[in-house]
Amino acid sequence: MRILAFFLLFTVMVAVVAAPQAGERERLPPGIMSASELIGLLEAQLGGEIVEIQFDGRDKSGRPAYEVYHVDASGRRTELKVDARTGRVLKRETDD
Repeated sequence: MRILAFFLLFTVMVAVVAAPQAGERERLPPGIMSASELIGLLEAQLGGEIVEIQFDGRDKSGRPAYEVYHVDASGRRTELKVDARTGRVLKRETDD
């Protein structure tokens, strides 16, 4: 029963984090994908689940980027730096 309760709580938390915020598109600079657009793209490419996403401003090379946390089917968590214009993964760091 505790496992089911934890799973339901986790699912609700992910839904809240992933839900587009009111006015999300208006707050982003022109040409930047919204968080909800990027989540759809990454989950289709990578499988698994996006558990956290945050617009990170610009990466070291000046590109607008998102910081994304992804969990694959085996439960491995990976931190991604993703180009906010194209959705291309720029950097990956997987937890051991």
